[in-house]
Amino acid sequence: ITQEEIRKQHGKLWAPWNIEVSRDTILHLVDGICDLNPLYRDEEYAKGTRYGTTVAPPSFLFTVWYPTGTFMRKIPKGISSFNSGCDMEIFRPLLRGDRFTFKLISPSEIGVKEESKFSGKTLLHFSKVEYYNQRAELVAIGRGWSIKAMASKFKSTGKYKNVTPYMNTPE
Repeated sequence: ITQEEIRKQHGKLWAPWNIEVSRDTILHLVDGICDLNPLYRDEEYAKGTRYGTTVAPPSFLFTVWYPTGTFMRKIPKGISSFNSGCDMEIFRPLLRGDRFTFKLISPSEIGVKEESKFSGKTLLHFSKVEYYNQRAELVAIGRGWSIKAMASKFKSTGKYKNVTPYMNTPE
């Protein structure tokens, strides 16, 4: 599925957050994750590297589209979906000025766990995202997975019934 198809099916809320690597998008990300690498921040420093410009950290691709198995397909009432993990395989640097598109394969694989201690039968949902730059070069492949489970079952086990949520106070 392409990002254009996602927008057609689900509206603007499912548009990518970023599609272009710019000075601002790089700085917003690295400020948010406290990454002081001069390759991301210092244009003069970056000019002297093999890239010739600032680059975005690999985690920038998560701001284009997160490769989790929790995709926007309608989930039946009573089923909860939990992001469980992801990995990213990077093939090319994310150079300032690059523009990205992606293709989402969701599900790329499905697994079923017949019995779980807290939710009974669970579905393991795997997705794959291919990221391309403006030259149609494959930049990275992200793989994500999620768990879909019956919410009523894990609520009834009482695992967290004695946990008191932390509350902030003015002090």
